[in-house]
Amino acid sequence: MPRKTRRHHADRGNLVLSAGTPCHVHRRRVRGLVFIADCGRKFHCVDAATGKPVWTHDIKGDVWASPMVADGKVYLGTRSGDFYVFGASREKKVLMESSLVTPISATVTPRTACFTWPR
Repeated sequence: MPRKTRRHHADRGNLVLSAGTPCHVHRRRVRGLVFIADCGRKFHCVDAATGKPVWTHDIKGDVWASPMVADGKVYLGTRSGDFYVFGASREKKVLMESSLVTPISATVTPRTACFTWPR
């Protein structure tokens, strides 16, 4: 039996993802917003109901993992080793941006009062 798949149309509300080639788009939905990391080194916040862009942020590396949402924040790591924390809101809030030594290729995992990521 063929496996059912779901397609995500991020461009239905005039948002055009920045990569010109097909890629896996990583997304998380929270409070009526969808947070999307694309293959063109952009991180988007989109209105979940309309698909219209709310804000976009340039990131410094490719994303191989999904953003993680916890406690009103969105956590995102890149393959270039950059780590970001955004406010999970309509207003663009970059709460933290840090360069780490090693690439991040998996979603961060909440652990008590801190976050860890695989090496």
